[in-house]
Amino acid sequence: NNNIIMERIKELIERLPDSLKSIFILYEINGLKYKEISKSLDIPINTIKVYLLRARKKLQEELKNYENETT
Repeated sequence: NNNIIMERIKELIERLPDSLKSIFILYEINGLKYKEISKSLDIPINTIKVYLLRARKKLQEELKNYENETT
């Protein structure tokens, strides 16, 4: 069951818009700090925070929809 959920999360991350996906992966998966992402992508830190918030919210919504579909 956990494997199914993890596969679903990976699929949902792949479906994020590129701008959200790249920042989400750099921060959540690769463990980079805001400052590191900001320097490497030349994006203000506040923009990174907003994109992360949007990515997390979108993933939460999609996971909630998935949960409702499977119950």
